[in-house]
Amino acid sequence: DSNVNSNVNSNSNSNVNSNSNLNVNSNSNLNYIATERMDGVRAHWNGKKLLARRGGDLKAPSDLVRGLPDSKGTSIVGELMASQGDPEKLKGLVRASSDAALKTHEDQQTQLFLFENLTPEMTKKSYTDRLKSLHNIVKNAKKLGNRRVEVVPEFGNAPTTQRKFEEMMSKTNEGLIFTKNNAPPSEKKIKMKRMKTGIATVLAASCQNSGSCHVEASMVVYQNKKKKEVRVHFNVGKK
Repeated sequence: DSNVNSNVNSNSNSNVNSNSNLNVNSNSNLNYIATERMDGVRAHWNGKKLLARRGGDLKAPSDLVRGLPDSKGTSIVGELMASQGDPEKLKGLVRASSDAALKTHEDQQTQLFLFENLTPEMTKKSYTDRLKSLHNIVKNAKKLGNRRVEVVPEFGNAPTTQRKFEEMMSKTNEGLIFTKNNAPPSEKKIKMKRMKTGIATVLAASCQNSGSCHVEASMVVYQNKKKKEVRVHFNVGKK
């Protein structure tokens, strides 16, 4: 192992970890569940309406929410995604008229991916139990003809080797989210986002006799126009 302090330009897919307390080579990762990070519009189902993060009505068509729980206290969180067209148009749903919003839902073939159940009786349950409840919700909705609601894609336990981590990351569009299997809703999740290029300052490199190296680096990115420093992990050299 060697420590270096220089700048590199990474042109390979890099994995950005905004919470660097997950070691991709640790067996303790078996305590985490990996799900896909999705970049759509945050949606909250309260049993009556599908609401945006700030409370605006997303004007969901009936077949998008058909069969979802409607009891008092229902609180289910998901990500509204566009399976066709331009996902940026989903951000205008709150401001659009009802007719225009319904047309957008139709044109974009919107889907709802559930990832959290905050209904009062579920908030004291483990994440594993809350995830199971979402699968039951989707199963019941499908029985009633809903083909537009799913549970967020899952990948089982977090990887315990760099190679498995990279295989898992390659199956996603945006990245991964790791949640402890016994975590309450208030516990922070670990998020890793895919990046294709960037300038990074190398912090450490572990190289093999074959010539391949695993690199840990610090990278500056901009999120919502704010400058942020994150940790990245990537491989260079021979496979």
